[in-house]
Amino acid sequence: MKKGPVREDDSGKNFLELYGHLSGQGKEIAEILLKIGNSSILTEREFEILIWTLMGERL
Repeated sequence: MKKGPVREDDSGKNFLELYGHLSGQGKEIAEILLKIGNSSILTEREFEILIWTLMGERL
């Protein structure tokens, strides 16, 4: 089910910070997830959780 437009918050800044630490497959996965996030399938918070999970970090 498609969600409404993504709310504006500072998650984009958090993504850029995380993205800077990624390389190789992690960066490729992040780029795919960014495309998903931009299509409003996920909220920015859900997107951020996915990135942290892929990096093996706990929120």
